[in-house]
Amino acid sequence: AGPTDMVLRSGRVPGCDNQPHLTSKDTRGGALVSTVVKNHGDSGEAGRINNVPSSASCGQYCWDNPSCQYFTWVEKDNTQPGYDNSCFLKKDSPHYIDEGLSKTLWSGTALDASCALCDFSTEDTDGTSLHYQYVRNACECRDLCAGWQSSPDPKQRCNSFTFVENAFSWSVGRLRCYLKNGGGFKAGPTDMVLRSGRVPGNTA
Repeated sequence: AGPTDMVLRSGRVPGCDNQPHLTSKDTRGGALVSTVVKNHGDSGEAGRINNVPSSASCGQYCWDNPSCQYFTWVEKDNTQPGYDNSCFLKKDSPHYIDEGLSKTLWSGTALDASCALCDFSTEDTDGTSLHYQYVRNACECRDLCAGWQSSPDPKQRCNSFTFVENAFSWSVGRLRCYLKNGGGFKAGPTDMVLRSGRVPGNTA
């Protein structure tokens, strides 16, 4: 309930509930990352952390480990109850596999807990590409673009960016950050997951 002397309009940002960027499939094929997390005990299995309360916590462990690229959090394992609330950290590039009804789990890429994906567009950005390099997430891509705003040449100033979170038919394109001098958005390739935006304060 809000104050009685105010007229309020409230709501949620579409797409920000229940971590929609995660998939309900398992990650297979990626090598496990060696890790030890204090107060979680020794699971006896490399890359597995016990007693992790949420997918967000699992994602944060992945982000904190520089070798981790993907993670899988097992909410419920109907075949092996001892795996409930287990977090698996993985490197390399695994493929996703459907576990059907035997498990309830969530998988995703390394994400900074402070990097809210609802802040970004899923479209591509227009303009000329000034530069690209590999980064870990859309927030790093945004920060890289901000660093290019001070170029003395207006044509070399970054106005917008596009981060390729996943590229299903072009593996080398995954995790690329493209800096652009345009300010608009356009439809992107259907076989890619994109996170795009303008740098803070940009008015292009």
